Amino acid sequence: MEIKSLEQTFFKFKLSLHVEKRNGEYVFAVQYDNSLYTTNYIEKFDESLIQALNSIIKNPDLDIRHISLINPNQKNT
Repeated sequence: MEIKSLEQTFFKFKLSLHVEKRNGEYVFAVQYDNSLYTTNYIEKFDESLIQALNSIIKNPDLDIRHISLINPNQKNT
């Protein structure tokens, strides 16, 4: 996933997630207002999103309430 900090003064949204299909693969990009979010926060958001997507891919019939946004490494921090 690409993480992009934008140094703009105006944002339509404070945090945006863009998904695009390229060459048969999905590409994700996060754009955020760096005056509101730290790079560390966005990296953790990225990890949580990947964790949730991996859970869905591994078990597409899993009830959404059982999908964890926290990976095992984050549970100990």
